[in-house]
Amino acid sequence: MPRRILVIDDDPAIRRSLDYALSDSNLKVSLAGTAAEGLAAYQRDTPAAVVLDLFLPDRNGLEVLREIREKDSEAAVIVVTASDKLRDAVEAIKLGAIEYMVKPYDVEALRMLIHQAIRTKRERMELGAQRKSQIGRYTFAAMATANAGMKSVVDLALKFAQN
Repeated sequence: MPRRILVIDDDPAIRRSLDYALSDSNLKVSLAGTAAEGLAAYQRDTPAAVVLDLFLPDRNGLEVLREIREKDSEAAVIVVTASDKLRDAVEAIKLGAIEYMVKPYDVEALRMLIHQAIRTKRERMELGAQRKSQIGRYTFAAMATANAGMKSVVDLALKFAQN
């Protein structure tokens, strides 16, 4: 099943080129030209990764990044922009972007980052599910009643504690 990638960039040529370069049997690309379109697409599709431009016609990309991360703290967002300002890069990373790439960027490096982000996100989700499934397994009550000998010791201790 292909993973959905969302590209939010106001430049139609960039959107088309990323759609062409990233679409394959493992990735399905959705495109948005504004922050509003991008946030709506994110809400609708919950993509595995987002490629986000900083300079959008209706909002700053850092605001979009902040909003995406508020909705999904595990969101994999890669910021791509023409700005090489260190302040923007630092702010993007502080807000949770996994990478900050300055245009023009290497599309193959971007593809590798996307696949790495998807793999990392999947592993985190699997680990979280494993943790949830193990929560009740290692409580005192579960261990104390795991075998008959331990149960009798706990019952005896409870009996003495009540007297």
